[in-house]
Amino acid sequence: MSDGYTASYKTDTIKNWCMGLGLPYTPLIPARRGFTYAPSYDRFGTGPATEFNVPEAYVAEIPNCSVIGGWGVVFPGDGRALWDVAQCEQADRFCLISTELPHVDRQRIEAGFVSVSETPIPTGILLQSWFASNFHHWLIEHLPRLSLIEQVGVPDGVPILVDSRAMDIPQLVEALAAYNPQGRQIIPLQPGVKYNVGKLYVPSCLFGTGPNLRPGLNVEIGDVTLHREAITWLRERFAPVERPGTRRIYIDRRAKMAPIRLSNGADVQAVFEEFGFETVRPGTMSFAEQRDLFGDASIIAGESGAALTNIVLAPQSTKLIVMQASRWDLNVYGDMAAYGDQECLFVVGDIIRNAFSAFMPYQAAFNMNPDSLRAILADIL
Repeated sequence: MSDGYTASYKTDTIKNWCMGLGLPYTPLIPARRGFTYAPSYDRFGTGPATEFNVPEAYVAEIPNCSVIGGWGVVFPGDGRALWDVAQCEQADRFCLISTELPHVDRQRIEAGFVSVSETPIPTGILLQSWFASNFHHWLIEHLPRLSLIEQVGVPDGVPILVDSRAMDIPQLVEALAAYNPQGRQIIPLQPGVKYNVGKLYVPSCLFGTGPNLRPGLNVEIGDVTLHREAITWLRERFAPVERPGTRRIYIDRRAKMAPIRLSNGADVQAVFEEFGFETVRPGTMSFAEQRDLFGDASIIAGESGAALTNIVLAPQSTKLIVMQASRWDLNVYGDMAAYGDQECLFVVGDIIRNAFSAFMPYQAAFNMNPDSLRAILADIL
């Protein structure tokens, strides 16, 4: 290390490293071919299907290693950085750098940390990655990994290691408690701090993507992949016993991480309310309140964003309306609905061209024409 806090590491996958040393590595879901679903723009239903390689899901056990708060990279102490994302098929399309990881490519990670925890962690379950404080990533990317831990019988006394920023958000704390019936201890990891762990359990991620696309790239099918089991397990824990919902719900998005994209939100809200939708703001509600609300939904509508993840809390009969700036091939909402045997419809607005939309096209701002939206709702409802 040049200064004691920065070093360069050779990347590897968890599987390759564990298998090479004969360390415990338990495959739980075999690699297979699966289907991901593009948006459905013409009707409620499921969009065109594309086959993709669903990776193997596993739980690995890594002795005497280190982690840096805020990221899912594991440093086993031999000059390696174990991070499946850096080796995935789509890695070259993602921008993976951060303050703690100033350089990442398929072969090398340059990692930095601001301090080292004086208290080693004897054993723990790694449940952190980028955007842990985002409601969508927390539910879809993080919580289902605990189902893998349950399958291999990790002792109840082993704590869960999480990004401390997630524990600052009451809804996420509540969701974790609801998904964690064993009541495991939670150890928050501070961003940029290095922690030494005697024995680390690493459940594989069931949500495949990188933090951000490289500047100027548009979303393609395959940029986001999702294990069907992740949605199945979430619905088993959180969705109601099947009965048709009764409420039409419009989500007024108040973005915390991504920008607010729908520029004429007040006009759009008024149109939905004309059709009997009630306007809600999930960010102001507890997780229990969201379960009760969306568990009685007949239709959920809103701008693309984390709050639409509430479709996994809704009955199978619930339909989803997603508004977005253009015809992106962003499949995650279509997959969440399809894997829950639900139907969705994507509605495209008028994109607002600006510097940000050129930098990150899939986050572009847009307007929805109220008259066009009114006509669409009159037709489908």
